[in-house]
Amino acid sequence: MHVPLFDSRTEEQLGYSLRNVEEAKKLMNFFDRYNVTMVFASHIHGFFQGVWGNASFIITGGAGVELVGIDPRHYFYHYVRVAVNPRRVIPYDVVKLDRLDFNVVDRIFWAMWIHLYAFLRNIFLRHRDNHSRRLFDNRLLVREQSEAAQVDHRFLFPPQVFAAPV
Repeated sequence: MHVPLFDSRTEEQLGYSLRNVEEAKKLMNFFDRYNVTMVFASHIHGFFQGVWGNASFIITGGAGVELVGIDPRHYFYHYVRVAVNPRRVIPYDVVKLDRLDFNVVDRIFWAMWIHLYAFLRNIFLRHRDNHSRRLFDNRLLVREQSEAAQVDHRFLFPPQVFAAPV
């Protein structure tokens, strides 16, 4: 899951975990009922582990974006290698990576790229949605007009209209 049930850094439910505590508890009970042994989450840029109910959890979010914390036990670049097997034990390794060098130029370029990408993607999606809506509306309009005139819309253009001159 992307957003963790609870933020293990604090007792409060901030924007880094599910905001609705009751829904988080329902999910935790669901995990317990179905004997979930391990839950992987992200959203917090760091590494945290613990237990929610009966299920162990790992929050892993340190594989490339800039980290914001300074505690070396939790804020380091990493990925988690997991071996899934039919046994109830899930073996995993936390692989630490060298610290990335985020200089000012990288930060500026990254911020510009993200904003440009989001802008262009929104324009494309809006254009695509408007185009699809227009096509759908035109088909409905033709059908409504033919039904109002009690004419079968398949015969709005009789074949002789398209016949080639002899």
